[in-house]
Amino acid sequence: MIDPLEDPVIREQVDRAVEPYLSVLSAEELTALRNLLATTLATHPALSRMVARLRPAPTVHTSGAVKSGDEPQSETQRAARRRAGTGRSGR
Repeated sequence: MIDPLEDPVIREQVDRAVEPYLSVLSAEELTALRNLLATTLATHPALSRMVARLRPAPTVHTSGAVKSGDEPQSETQRAARRRAGTGRSGR
């Protein structure tokens, strides 16, 4: 498994969470706490979904038609649909 602390989104959340404890815990305890929090954020089903929502949206570099779920993915598939007589509506 990749170290979750290498993930900038997780690292930011962990840094915010441990900040109140910097003057209270020893270096060893802080390391243990950071590792526990990072691993939990990366692997817990609910928390990992929350972390995913914190990530920035992907950048779109091109524009154009977006394929819908029922659209053929290739010319070969479109040709097969034409031969079968199903077309887009599936009739």
